[in-house]
Amino acid sequence: MVKVEVGEEHGVFEEEYTSKMHTRRHRKCRVCSVCGKVFKRPHDLRRHVLIHTGLRPYVCDICGKGFSQSSNLKTHIHLHTGEKPYMCNVCFKSFFRKSHLQGHSQTHIVQKPYVCSECGKAFSKSCSLKGHILTHSGMKSHICNVCGKGFARADNLKRHTVTHLAEKKHMCNMCN
Repeated sequence: MVKVEVGEEHGVFEEEYTSKMHTRRHRKCRVCSVCGKVFKRPHDLRRHVLIHTGLRPYVCDICGKGFSQSSNLKTHIHLHTGEKPYMCNVCFKSFFRKSHLQGHSQTHIVQKPYVCSECGKAFSKSCSLKGHILTHSGMKSHICNVCGKGFARADNLKRHTVTHLAEKKHMCNMCN
């Protein structure tokens, strides 16, 4: 049977049978008793509740940091290994997180209305322009506590620190 929605409101049906079928779907929903978030599958609710309990059963073997979800631990481990499994199909830049790739993809859109008055580089997001402007200041207030290298932006320091954590596969025996 085809659902027929009436007017602008979803969940309003012409036929009583369709309305009853729709209502049954809601009976199967699970609601978090802490925040009210609704889940269709029981295991999604069980996983979500860990956020509220503070339990972090998934622990990183490398640094000991705990996570409430195994998927977050998997993503975290990429920071230690240096693996960047999400690659842009336009410029081939790689990322640790899928969400970072999705944000990066915005840089390839045609419209880039935010333009740097110093060098003319254009950006699709205003926050990207604001971060870029810091590179022209010459101030490097974000300092690496391992090697002392300075960065104008915190995100560049964060990206740099991974180079100290990742296993070095090709090292020069003369220099090292």
